[in-house]
Amino acid sequence: LGVTRAFGISKQTSGNYALADYTRGQGIETYDVNYRDITNEESYYPGILATSASTTFNDPKAVSAHFLATKVYDFYKEKYKRNSFDNKGKKVVSVVHAWDSGGTNDPENWENAFSTNINNISMLLYGDPMVKAFDIAGHEFTHAVTSSESNLEFSG
Repeated sequence: LGVTRAFGISKQTSGNYALADYTRGQGIETYDVNYRDITNEESYYPGILATSASTTFNDPKAVSAHFLATKVYDFYKEKYKRNSFDNKGKKVVSVVHAWDSGGTNDPENWENAFSTNINNISMLLYGDPMVKAFDIAGHEFTHAVTSSESNLEFSG
């Protein structure tokens, strides 16, 4: 956060730029849910694709999530020869400004991150304090790998 990062983005037909990199598998996209409650507003997820009128993005959480997703994707590709978490190139969707009212009544300080499947979209969700470290992004990506390779269910 607060550091200049270089990564792939896409120019949309509207002329805006999106945190969407289609050079890896089916792509890496970053969305913003603007603190919508996962408990009560799950249907809103993954939210709105993070965009900017220029190639500079002003949301450090979205930039960090997007950058980390590309780095984790590349790590799995180089180290394990794995094409995304499902090994079939499935799109990696990061979601920032996520919130679960069951965890806190303060959306901007929801200290959690997790991998989930909502509306048939696999996504990595991040509360604001959690979008800053490679190990957290790697941890959540690894949950997606485990989920795609097994019938394990998260409980508790």
